[in-house]
Amino acid sequence: MSFLTGGLLDWITRAFEISAGSGDRTTDSGEAIRNRVDTLIGAPAADVSDDIAAVKTVVDGLGGGGLSDKEKSLLGVGVFPGFQDFFNTIANNADPDPVHWSVTAGGGTVDAEMSTADEPGFISCITGSVLGNHAIVHTSDKLHFSFKTGVTTIHLKAKVKFDVFTENGDICGIGFVETDSVVDGIDVLTAASGEVASIVFNDQVPKAFASDGSTAENADLSSWITDNTWFICEIIISASDVKYYIDETLRATLNTNVPLSVWQIAFGATVGTNSIQKTFVEWIQIWGE
Repeated sequence: MSFLTGGLLDWITRAFEISAGSGDRTTDSGEAIRNRVDTLIGAPAADVSDDIAAVKTVVDGLGGGGLSDKEKSLLGVGVFPGFQDFFNTIANNADPDPVHWSVTAGGGTVDAEMSTADEPGFISCITGSVLGNHAIVHTSDKLHFSFKTGVTTIHLKAKVKFDVFTENGDICGIGFVETDSVVDGIDVLTAASGEVASIVFNDQVPKAFASDGSTAENADLSSWITDNTWFICEIIISASDVKYYIDETLRATLNTNVPLSVWQIAFGATVGTNSIQKTFVEWIQIWGE
């Protein structure tokens, strides 16, 4: 009798991929899965019950050290159901998946770019050149993230590029927003009246922002974010502070006005005066630990 079938087979197969730390896909046969479990836990997989609890126990023991909280969250078996999207999986010039994302493009365009030779695919948010034009992707009314079921930190990690034409105002950004309304301006990522944690080009300077719903604070990130250059950002919210990592290194910590709310995700660009602004996102992950 097959050890695992259907959705469980897909689930534990993906767990093996993550545990192995490689992009190689494990063969999807029950026999291959059983052999892989035998190798990893040193016991006959046939002796393991097929119920969910037993499968979770096996997965927790993979590779000796088990899965990390991040891996569990992204697999949907931790205390927090995580989310990730890699934007090379949709058609060229298409919108991101409407199941998870909403698009607002007043005078701008939002679509997938799959024809660039040196990038695997990304979402492009490009404004027009009139004050107030915007091109924004957000999860309002579709995905929500918060401190629930024992979660102590919420993470947002993404590969991002801002292509900014010099002008003042809130131009390009990515981050957590409290609003559940349609997002039609990047200024929502710096609003003191909302609980936010974000990275935004503001008055020509890339900055880390945090707000507790009444007062906003920020930190200068210009030493580590360069215009028209890809970088990996990570925003980590806890009860005591918000940490901002650029290319895997901690670059700012804000701890005076910490948001403690339910959030959605938004990224994109808005015209501050009369110039075209651009935000690109290759992939994004959100998880809890």
